[in-house]
Amino acid sequence: MSGNNGSNIIGTDAVVVGASPVGLTYARKLVDAGIAAHMVQIKEDIDQGSPYSSLLDNAWPSGQNAGDTLDSRWTFCAARQDPTLERSALFNDKEWDALYAEAEARTKIDSTVFEDSIRHQLVKRTLQSASYERGARDFVSMAPLRVQKRSGQHSPEWSSSAVVLGDIYARTTKTDGRSAPVPGSFTLHSGALCTKLQHPGRSDGDQVEGAFCKDLKSGNDFLRNDFLLMAKVYVICAGGVSTPGGIHKKAHPIDPIPIPSTDLDPQVNSPASERYPWHAQIYRNNAAAKAATATEVDSRVVVDLRWSTCASGNNNKVTFSDTITERFGIPAPTFDVQFSENDDGARRPQAMMQDMCSVANMLSQYGIGGTTRAGTSRADSICDKYGRVWGTDNVVVGGCNIVPSGSTCDPTLTAIGFAIVGADKIMEKLAPNKAAVTGKN
Repeated sequence: MSGNNGSNIIGTDAVVVGASPVGLTYARKLVDAGIAAHMVQIKEDIDQGSPYSSLLDNAWPSGQNAGDTLDSRWTFCAARQDPTLERSALFNDKEWDALYAEAEARTKIDSTVFEDSIRHQLVKRTLQSASYERGARDFVSMAPLRVQKRSGQHSPEWSSSAVVLGDIYARTTKTDGRSAPVPGSFTLHSGALCTKLQHPGRSDGDQVEGAFCKDLKSGNDFLRNDFLLMAKVYVICAGGVSTPGGIHKKAHPIDPIPIPSTDLDPQVNSPASERYPWHAQIYRNNAAAKAATATEVDSRVVVDLRWSTCASGNNNKVTFSDTITERFGIPAPTFDVQFSENDDGARRPQAMMQDMCSVANMLSQYGIGGTTRAGTSRADSICDKYGRVWGTDNVVVGGCNIVPSGSTCDPTLTAIGFAIVGADKIMEKLAPNKAAVTGKN
């Protein structure tokens, strides 16, 4: 594919598809080792204050809208996996400790930021003093969120793409596509989509020859908006569904979901009754809920659940403050609600939540994980523990989809650990003088 004197064919050392925390980790480590890297990500507009703080974690085709947005601040819990219940045995405990320590340092985790919060302490003490059916449980002082204190400011700074990439964006080098890649340079293709990998498909050991991409900012001018990235290694971090779909060699022209795209959303409800004293609604007609759905998830397989009940009794009341007002000048309300014995006390809301979970289990499957899981052989996995796809010499996969074990917590921190050793292996090949020793065979 060439046009305009071949200017839309770009040579580089490494291509990283997807700007998730995992993709960003790959890019940062490779560039720091002197390896030229091009990153492809679908988000077009750039946030103020940072040239890449609004990166999306998906740059692979799956029907996503180019205008979709994703919060650029990572506010989710980034816990270490439990060594007995969750953690993979592909690395030993000492190796995991080192990988987690580096991952936490790269994402600036600080477990002391909220210690002075009144509400934080109130929630913690309330939960710690309660009794539980399965016995005592631990509520830590703070979940290991990716956040850090800012000097002289009350609000904290949430970790984001800018935290991981740091100053490497300044190393961006514009070339005509025919020059040799500049060592240690970083080029960001924002508002771009990686459409497929060019693979000869002849035998094991074949190398991917290029990544076809589309610049979504160039409209329908195909001579302008198509470009080919040719690299020594391709790192795919495009999510649990899009990553395996992208590396699969076969085409799937038939829609696997036997539901028309024009099908109306479900609107089902279960009225309150003596046996079930709550209203249940199963529906999909909330614009906010749709916006919150990951762009790689087909909305036809998503429903929203809403359960509601009431509390009776003369002691329930609302009072209005004489001194505090809301932003429109209305006195601030305080709601005092308690379930009476006629409402079965606290048992009714508990039973309602159990009923909602039961209905959810009837309708849904569990979260997707391990779609490109790492393992020890082709018989039980898609890639090795360094993310190298079996049967190819130069394709690496990354993300939570690589974590082979089940996870009760968000597995992003664990996935970053896999990315660290994966990047180290690439460095051994492309920049052996700067390769790290972490995770070597």
